This record gives sequence, structure tokens and C-alpha cells, in this order.
Amino acid sequence: MIFAIFCILAGIALGQHFKVPVLLPAAAVVLAFAIADAVARFAALLPMSLLAVGDIVSLQLGYLLGLGVWYLRIGARDNPSGANSLSGSMPTRRPAH
Repeated sequence: MIFAIFCILAGIALGQHFKVPVLLPAAAVVLAFAIADAVARFAALLPMSLLAVGDIVSLQLGYLLGLGVWYLRIGARDNPSGANSLSGSMPTRRPAH
């Protein structure tokens, strides 16, 4: 459970600074830690594999949360008034003909 919380926090940090391909090496690191934990505890394969999958999923959920925080932060920086960007006076890219 503690490692899943760490994976969520790591995913949030990764989501704010990196693109999606960073999840593959991060998932490999999480899997290596899960295998090392299973070997150290002499645990059965099925429970530890389920924990490893749960940790990888929590890493990915944290990444999505980090992306959301990043988009909110960028939106707040680009629009300091807090007004909806769709109702603003910004022109469209191309006029409709």
C-alpha cells in the first residue's frame, strides 16, 4: 500500500514533466522493485504479481493526475483572469466562409 502511494506521487511528478513514453521505463523500475520484494519475502507468485500490476496501474493513474495538474497550471498561467477561454474575445484561427 505504501509503495502504491509512492507510485502515485511518482506518476504525478512524471506527468508534470515528461511525455507518455516515460511510463515504460518507470513501469519497468516498478516491476523490478516488485520482483525484488517478492524474492526478499519468499512470497508466492500470484499475490506479488497482482501487487505489481496494482503498483503499475497506480503509477499510470498518478501520471494522468499529473497531466491534469499540468494542464490546470498552464491554463491558469495563460488566462490569469479566470474567465472561460471560449467566451473570451480571442479570434478564431480562420474565418468561416
